[in-house]
Amino acid sequence: MSLTLQLAIAIAAGLAASFLIIALDLAQQAPLLVATVLVACCLAPLLSRQSTTAPTAKASDTAGAREEGEVKWFNVSKGFGFIRRQNGEEIFVHFRSIREPDRSNGGSKGNGRRGSGRERRALRDGQRVSFVVVDSDKGPQAEEVEALR
Repeated sequence: MSLTLQLAIAIAAGLAASFLIIALDLAQQAPLLVATVLVACCLAPLLSRQSTTAPTAKASDTAGAREEGEVKWFNVSKGFGFIRRQNGEEIFVHFRSIREPDRSNGGSKGNGRRGSGRERRALRDGQRVSFVVVDSDKGPQAEEVEALR
């Protein structure tokens, strides 16, 4: 065991012993105070816990207006890419955020599945699109992406 680790253990043991002595002394003088402090110390971590996975914002949760931009690049096999906004910034886009054109003339309506259902929705480099910007847990992202004709 390294000297640094031994020193850290000794300091921690000393602090624990000091805390125990103080707690016992307080217990003799103010048992209700000690009980309150112990309960607070035990419950505080449980009450302050937050979910480790923050929910991703949906476009319907935001009041953002639709924007137009141009696909900088999109990798079909990876299912994501970037859109260049009109202000020059680039924004992430995932294939699940791409809306299919309405196929109301007998085909399926924009549910993301075509043919066998194995094909991915995709964008072409340089393609003009409209979209809504949402703030996700990883930063701004394009949602409800539609190709412009």
